[in-house]
Amino acid sequence: MIMRQRPPNPHVRLALVFGLLVLAPSCLLGWFSLRAVESARVASQQRLQADYEQYAEFASRAVQQDLLALESAWEALVPRAVGWEERLDETTQALEAARGRAFVRRGYLMHASGARLHPAGEASAALVAADTVETRIFRQQMSAAEAAEYELEAPEAALAAYDDILARVRTPRLRAIAQASRARVLLQRGDWNAAQAAYETLLREHPDARDLDNQSLRVQAKLQIARALEETGELARAARTLVDLQEDLAARSDALGPLQFDIVTERIAGRMRRLLPALPSAERASVEPAYETARARAKKSVGPDYFQHKLSRKLLRAVLDDLRYSTRVRYLSDTVEGRPFLLAYLFMPDRSGTAIAGLLGLEIDLRSLSDAVLPAILEALELGDAIDVAIVDEAGQRVTETGTHGTSEARVASHLGEPFDFWSVALFVSAPMQEARIDFRTKVFLYFVLLLLVTIAAGASLVMLGLRRESRLSKLKTGFVSNVSHELRTPLTSIRMFVEMLQMGGERMRPEQRGRYLHTIRRECERLQRLIDAILDFARMERGAREYRFEFEEIGELVRAVAEDFRAQAEAAGFEYRVEIAPDLPEVRVDADALRQMLLNLLSNAVKYSDERRWIAVRVLRRERALGIQVEDHGIGIDAHEQERIFEDFYRVDTSAAGRVGGVGLGLTLVRRMAAAHGGAVRVDSTPGRGSTFTVWLPFDEESSLRAEQARTIEA
Repeated sequence: MIMRQRPPNPHVRLALVFGLLVLAPSCLLGWFSLRAVESARVASQQRLQADYEQYAEFASRAVQQDLLALESAWEALVPRAVGWEERLDETTQALEAARGRAFVRRGYLMHASGARLHPAGEASAALVAADTVETRIFRQQMSAAEAAEYELEAPEAALAAYDDILARVRTPRLRAIAQASRARVLLQRGDWNAAQAAYETLLREHPDARDLDNQSLRVQAKLQIARALEETGELARAARTLVDLQEDLAARSDALGPLQFDIVTERIAGRMRRLLPALPSAERASVEPAYETARARAKKSVGPDYFQHKLSRKLLRAVLDDLRYSTRVRYLSDTVEGRPFLLAYLFMPDRSGTAIAGLLGLEIDLRSLSDAVLPAILEALELGDAIDVAIVDEAGQRVTETGTHGTSEARVASHLGEPFDFWSVALFVSAPMQEARIDFRTKVFLYFVLLLLVTIAAGASLVMLGLRRESRLSKLKTGFVSNVSHELRTPLTSIRMFVEMLQMGGERMRPEQRGRYLHTIRRECERLQRLIDAILDFARMERGAREYRFEFEEIGELVRAVAEDFRAQAEAAGFEYRVEIAPDLPEVRVDADALRQMLLNLLSNAVKYSDERRWIAVRVLRRERALGIQVEDHGIGIDAHEQERIFEDFYRVDTSAAGRVGGVGLGLTLVRRMAAAHGGAVRVDSTPGRGSTFTVWLPFDEESSLRAEQARTIEA
């Protein structure tokens, strides 16, 4: 087996040398330069950002210090001396007078028993008395009962402990919590009727009580009553209980946060989805509309009841945890339904002056506070003319601001500390300071590097395009030589074969057989001559030595003559052949031989690239100031992405059908170049599988054509 070693490709070697020695170092130079400039810019921005953060921290501390000075005003609103319970009227009057002063919108005064003292509650004198012994008993017994319920899984012991709490405790809220816990144990034990009765007692005696987590016991009771009714098969009553709960929830929704409201609504919906399909038709027809109506009611915005429950929870936790009384102001802040709130609260002492017996809550009017206090604080800050300061909320919206740069974005923000952590101090910087400027020398250097990279990239692109073009031309020429060799060998082989047959037995052949052989030899010689003429024409065009003899010709008759000469060949191959010449065509200045060659090349392609549908039409048509010579076939057609490339030198369509057809890829190239020499162009319109239409458009000068026609008439 003989192995031939391929010679090294000089173009590839040149590309590798250029890439390694020129392009790669230049790219590295540009990359390192840009990295250095970018690092300097980032460092400058980081230093500037650190300065802004220091400004914001300074501003937030100043604002917070001034805001916390309001504590002294809030502490002095209501006297908290021992015996405040006996002077309840005096205390509530002071609280009423405080509204509108020190930015207080509303005040709350509560007792450790759970009684709301201000605004006026339903508490009686007996409930006002603080009983630290009760809270201590409640805390101890609840711990024992919950341990028996959850850790020991002893429901009987848990029930006994809860019953003991109910027997020894008189504070309403504590009793309500114990009753709810007792009913829960009955549910866990599966005693549905007893659990239902326990929850109904809770609703009757303590309709507005809440547990230690500030959750409404009323809601929990109704949900569990519906569950017990469902378990005992009273589905209609269970559904009506849930409808009543949904209506009750909507009516009291101002005392619930959005999350609580959504959770309970979804739990009700889950149970109703299970209950409604199981109800009789009549019951469902009455229950379902009532439920949908209640569910459609929108939630109310949170109101005073919501804040009272928040404060009540703080008080109860303080009493149960046995916190010592102190005069410190405490805060409760959050954002609910998209708006922040702030509650300041102070614990009230018991008779001994050491334990907590009540709570004074103040709902602060944040809007009036921000309008009256914040602008003065911000104006006092001196951070320079280029920096504006504003207070923004959690959504980034301005609460108040100074300066004139109202449309710029915040450069940095610093949260205020508690209790104003829903506000931030934001710094707004004017545009010239927002970006680190690049000096002139750096800009010149960057422009130089950019120009260098662009030049190198352009040169590399041109070199690679040239190499690619040379490589493609080399492949095309190699294919051309192979095709020409094949095209020359085929007719020569046929001529040689038939000549040898005539030499060996030509005298004994019948005249008609000898005539067929001679006709084949002549046809192959003509084929060989056309191939050689095409190659010679292409070579002359490449050298610019192709000469044209332009004369005014009757284009219609010239095309008809060439088409009719080709008819015999087409019909012999089984084609339906049509020639359609438009009337009254002007004379056109053309080279008759070139036109004949263009038309024959198009007709030969139509014959070669037709499969089963054998149909060819030759037309001459006129369009404004141009004549079109058109050849249409119903052959294999040409893909859209190939239609421009078929006119390139040596190019042949790469299809299975085209692979069986001879040729060297010069026919359409000659047509395009000859049409261009006439000042015209060739166009193709083709659909794969449906055929192709080639049109050679030749421009003409109507006045010159008319003068030529008149001269021809005079000569005749």
